[in-house]
Amino acid sequence: MPICSSALMCHAPVTIPTVGLDRSKQCGKTTDSMMTAARTLMKYNPDHIILVSPHAPRLPDKFGVINQRITGNFASFGKPGIKINLPWDKVMIEELEDTAPHSFESLPKVDLDHGSMVPLWFLQQAGWDGKTTIISLPAMEPMNYVEDAADALHDLLRKDPQSFALVASGDLSHCLRPDSPGGFHPQAEEFDQNFTQALHQGDFQKAIQISEDLRMGAGEDVVDSFCFVALASQLSNHNAKFLSYEAPFGVGYGISILNQFEPDD
Repeated sequence: MPICSSALMCHAPVTIPTVGLDRSKQCGKTTDSMMTAARTLMKYNPDHIILVSPHAPRLPDKFGVINQRITGNFASFGKPGIKINLPWDKVMIEELEDTAPHSFESLPKVDLDHGSMVPLWFLQQAGWDGKTTIISLPAMEPMNYVEDAADALHDLLRKDPQSFALVASGDLSHCLRPDSPGGFHPQAEEFDQNFTQALHQGDFQKAIQISEDLRMGAGEDVVDSFCFVALASQLSNHNAKFLSYEAPFGVGYGISILNQFEPDD
């Protein structure tokens, strides 16, 4: 199977110690889990990583693909010296657009977003320096488009001799406390409990099907990217392992290995 592993990773810059500094100590469990997730993906020696970010620039009704070298820095977080610099696979992106033009389209030159850079920083720390593809979500309701796009990606990867690791970037509720980015909503904690319970159980369909009302109350940005990666992996939960959840700043961070395949599995 060309998808050798996949993971859900958060995208809070504060989890990077050299960015968050003293505040990073309050989310140490998440930082450790992000590093564990990155090392787990590297253990399977992928040729290529595909990452889905909810903060990458969005096209109206297609999944966007960054068709350029994957570069960026943390200047907007006061750390311009912390950089991401990775190659991309122009040929694979063109094949994806050719085989599924209704689902995918190259993005114009864009600045790399923190939804991409934070997981990629941890992956670089774990030794990653290979071909990387960043996929963005549609601006219109992603759930209306995700099944066709995920199936198209799965079919393309299945025929490719390379091995792939998939990463869903996302944070859970943004409304857990009055000082949360989205303010307080009484259903935010319920969303996080339901979503993390589904991950614990390896029940990815349950995670995808959390009600729209609960999602809206939570102010989450995790379900759509998670859904894409889970469906592109055909809901595989092989050797899945939930790593951690914490919310020290009023935003939920959940980290999980979604599947991992040994070469002979």
